[in-house]
Amino acid sequence: MSDLFKKTSKIVVSGNGGIGKTTLVKTFCYNQYFDNQKLTLGSEFFFKRAQINDRTIDLQIWDFVGEDRFRFLLPDFIQGAEGASLRFDVKRRNSFLDLKKWVPLLRKHNPHLPIVMLGLKKDLGYHSMLGSKIVKKFVKKFDLVNFIEVSSKENLNVDLLFKYLIQNIEECDIESIKFIDS
Repeated sequence: MSDLFKKTSKIVVSGNGGIGKTTLVKTFCYNQYFDNQKLTLGSEFFFKRAQINDRTIDLQIWDFVGEDRFRFLLPDFIQGAEGASLRFDVKRRNSFLDLKKWVPLLRKHNPHLPIVMLGLKKDLGYHSMLGSKIVKKFVKKFDLVNFIEVSSKENLNVDLLFKYLIQNIEECDIESIKFIDS
């Protein structure tokens, strides 16, 4: 593929620590489920290649630590991002409630940054005081691209997040997006 048709897009992963952010990214990038993942220290970077018709997009996926004490670094960390994911654990209500703190940080440099929200660990079921109706209201209130329920363990909707983000970045048909191993 000619370099004229290649692009690199920065995608940022956000949400509280210990909810499965890194596990999902590794499942997506390596086509394998990683159980008992250690907490991310600082940040990790991952890469995945997508093909859209005659164009290639290299995704740089920036996985940022989710602990409160590092959150002040996030606005500089996400500068230049073309898309972001906002994640919570469907069993941990507090991980959802904390999302309202993440949106302003993600959109500090770009108020129109496309953000897809993910409910992680769908295979475990929702917290009794949390459900998809509440989540969908949040998506509408903060003008997010979409909401997806995901299970890394069951490989459910793992690549859909990245397809929605590429669709928004490239303004293409979601069906034309194919992921290839680099």
